[in-house]
Amino acid sequence: IPAFAKTFAIAFAQIDHPLLAADRILESGLSVESMEILDKTALDASLKKKTFIFPHTTRALLIADITAETPEELEQAASRFEQICLDSYSIASEIETEEQERKKIWAIRKGAFPALAKIAPDIVLEESCVPRSMLTKAVKKTRDVLRTYRLNAGIIISPGPGSIQPHIAFDRRITQDLRRVKTVRGQLIKE
Repeated sequence: IPAFAKTFAIAFAQIDHPLLAADRILESGLSVESMEILDKTALDASLKKKTFIFPHTTRALLIADITAETPEELEQAASRFEQICLDSYSIASEIETEEQERKKIWAIRKGAFPALAKIAPDIVLEESCVPRSMLTKAVKKTRDVLRTYRLNAGIIISPGPGSIQPHIAFDRRITQDLRRVKTVRGQLIKE
């Protein structure tokens, strides 16, 4: 268990910006315990009826924990983390050190799946992993496929392992929806 930790919730106006930030953060040598990115659909679903407010231009949210052995090291790391995000076009941030407040930030991520599952009667979760160098391209392809087939999905990305997780909400009772989901699953695997 790290001696000192901070949790960041960093808002971005474009989905590729937190991917850029994550890549820079992972290359920086900062001690990152965990890092996830939620797209606008996942974020909006999770934040419904909650008091966490980000700018209306937010299209993606990066959530991360950084750790250090001393308060001074933590402050230096936090400053560096924030600067990387600013250099990667972040538009707002929420930074917490208190355990209860840190849990509130992570509740956004943890609440995404149950919230997305309420959008439609059914939900299917896909997961693909790609090399980090291909992550931005893979996320774009995933979004393009979902858009082409007009499916509602929230996307959660784990940049460390290069994981892309589209949560596709649909109604299996509608034959056309079920066909589209089956086609999209195959297409995403192919891509």
